[in-house]
Amino acid sequence: MKKTKIDPTEPNSPAPALHSSSTEEPQKDSGQEKGKAAPENGESKTKRSTKFFFLLGFAGLVAVVGGLGAAVYLGWIGAPAWFSSKKPSSSGPAQPAIGPMIKLTPLIINLHEDAGDHYIKTTLVLEISQRDWLEEVQTRVPSIIDMLILTLGDKKMEELRRPELREELKKELLRKANQQFPSGKIKQIYFDEFLYQ
Repeated sequence: MKKTKIDPTEPNSPAPALHSSSTEEPQKDSGQEKGKAAPENGESKTKRSTKFFFLLGFAGLVAVVGGLGAAVYLGWIGAPAWFSSKKPSSSGPAQPAIGPMIKLTPLIINLHEDAGDHYIKTTLVLEISQRDWLEEVQTRVPSIIDMLILTLGDKKMEELRRPELREELKKELLRKANQQFPSGKIKQIYFDEFLYQ
């Protein structure tokens, strides 16, 4: 085929003819698919890959949300505070209820020493197991104070200086105080004041 040069400034230059070569495919009959335009091959691949990635992302999102929901339901992970219907507790396990208290008068007791120059000043508080027993324990306070004076007066200074022995002393006082009742009506004994010299 001969190439011709066309100058657009020339008025009488022939318009280039469009020839179809024999190697080109014949155009499809537009009557085969009426009303449908044939999609381009590159465009359909792009649409299909977009749909594929969209479906893949959606399936991944459903799997992650479902997995997290199952983990929260089974208790493997904690739910956020805004999601949980329970009110968060500031303290760990529930503390046992504290019973009514009786504060005894301060006691000054001479300790069992050879020289007799050491004494203890203490104030004890009795915790009662039930409110119903409060009146009965108050009627026995003088006998409880007598027991405390005898028990503490029998101790030596060395025994009272060591903190681990003070815990043992509290247990001993509690056991002796409860011996005055048919059942353990005193739940605990606390030192409100504990001074020695």
